[in-house]
Amino acid sequence: FNTLHRRISYNAVSGMECLTINLKSQGLFSSRTLSYHGVKFDIHKIGVNTDATRLYKQATDIWQDMLRLLQELMDPSSGVHWHDGQTEGCEVCDDPNCRYSEQNDEQLVANLNFFGAEQRFFRVLLVAIKIPTAAKRARRDLNAGKAVVFSLWSTGEARQREKAERDAAE
Repeated sequence: FNTLHRRISYNAVSGMECLTINLKSQGLFSSRTLSYHGVKFDIHKIGVNTDATRLYKQATDIWQDMLRLLQELMDPSSGVHWHDGQTEGCEVCDDPNCRYSEQNDEQLVANLNFFGAEQRFFRVLLVAIKIPTAAKRARRDLNAGKAVVFSLWSTGEARQREKAERDAAE
């Protein structure tokens, strides 16, 4: 098993997917899934109402304000700096507990964190905006005796990669 695990881990998620597809095609692997027999699916584009548009606009305004604030704070003349918690001694302030170093690219780290958070926020906001329409359609279909399944796709590859790295470190 260790040899198999090492070889599959090398290719991360794609290696695991390839193995399971191969095993399933040979009849050596079984997993519980919903049957697609007789299934029809539709992708519905929904119009965004004025409340959703207003909410989205307010969110973009707030994120623009936060970006301006971040840029002001990142200006070297602001006197603000972040710490990585690992570097001994600060080259910017007199605080003996400060661990900032010019080698720490705090602007890069701050921007990566900011834009990552912004992207996650808007992904969730866009899903949330669709919920009232999806719920209305689901109620209609349930009342018509149909089964309703919601699917929110995200590969989860980033989480799987983090777990694999943690497992490898142990």
